[in-house]
Amino acid sequence: MGKLFYIIMLALITVSVPAFSQYGDADSLMLQYRKQIGEASARLEVDPLVVESVVYPEVVRYSALQDEIERFLVHGVYVRFGLSQGDFSIGVFQMKPSFVESLERRWNLADTLPSHYLLYFSTMNRSEFSRSQRIRKMTSVEGQCLYAAVFVKLMEHCLYVSANIPDAAERVRLMATAYNRGVVWNVTTLDQIEEWSHKATFHTDMIATPFTKYCRYGDIAVEHYNFLNK
Repeated sequence: MGKLFYIIMLALITVSVPAFSQYGDADSLMLQYRKQIGEASARLEVDPLVVESVVYPEVVRYSALQDEIERFLVHGVYVRFGLSQGDFSIGVFQMKPSFVESLERRWNLADTLPSHYLLYFSTMNRSEFSRSQRIRKMTSVEGQCLYAAVFVKLMEHCLYVSANIPDAAERVRLMATAYNRGVVWNVTTLDQIEEWSHKATFHTDMIATPFTKYCRYGDIAVEHYNFLNK
């Protein structure tokens, strides 16, 4: 079956699948991941509340049924053909293979981080097997939490967020914005992320319509961070 078939099937199914519309649903789901987030955060010495808050807006929008479809698409397209035909978001934190591949490469180049934390990613082999192993990690709870913690650690290490932004809530806002909009490591600057953070481009509908309400991803992340710190 071709790529067009997979895309049409996803579109037809997700039109009728509502996203999480209540924060309570997302809060309940986050409870199931909190232990793994804590373990991954402890391993990389980052704040688990920051890690959870950065990915929280994606959990608000998450749909379990859609994820099953996207997993099917990724296994059927990404594993076989690579990023050019199968770059779909999967998992409760809605990570794309391109995001994870970039994250792995930047981590391996991050000075002493790999050796200090005894964490290395295999990025040289671009075979179907290596892609299937990556997807296996991406579709596990532990794998998604580890990648989220790696992202926060790289934001601190590469963009010096902690050193340059004294306010914790503002650090969450910028990290969350970067997570949602995407970071080109060693190219994207804090000023660019700050500019992105003021734009309302995020929504919780499965498919945007003329009635879709847009908000700022970072605002939801900060709201959750403040809730966790009460």
